[in-house]
Amino acid sequence: MKRVQDKVILVTGGAMGMGQTHSELLAEQGAWVFAADLNQEKGQAVVEGIRKKGGKADFLKLDVTQEADWNAAIAQIIERAGRIDVLVNNAGILIMKPVQDTTNDEWDRIFAVNVRGVFVGTRAVIPHMQKAGKGNCRIPDDCIDSRRYPLFMARAVLQALIEEHEQASKGARTP
Repeated sequence: MKRVQDKVILVTGGAMGMGQTHSELLAEQGAWVFAADLNQEKGQAVVEGIRKKGGKADFLKLDVTQEADWNAAIAQIIERAGRIDVLVNNAGILIMKPVQDTTNDEWDRIFAVNVRGVFVGTRAVIPHMQKAGKGNCRIPDDCIDSRRYPLFMARAVLQALIEEHEQASKGARTP
């Protein structure tokens, strides 16, 4: 049996790039995927592609920086699927320029999406997972691999913060 067969999985940043790939692969393995993203057009296209291949998927519009969006998305998943088994914290942005050229607004946006978004989302799903007695919150390794971007200090700082958050979350989740 496939590891994610019949699991209900929320993938943030699910409309393109790695998030699209995660959504498609998880659906191929039998998961019910909720692809969440700000880009509704691309997100709907991902979901339609999954459905055409016989997979089960739905799109949710989600701004990971907004707690109200998280609460609404999770409520929709619980209403439709009855539970949430896995959260894939994939949404992220990277501004490809040296730190000395990065503005405060750009830094704040990177931090809001890449760190605060992970925190807010993980915090929002944990009570549902605890109630179910199971669940898992993941950050794909490629999302935190700053070795690909050694000249960008902002990404290195974010890597450390996200890894620390992931370790702390492991203690909060239930087996």
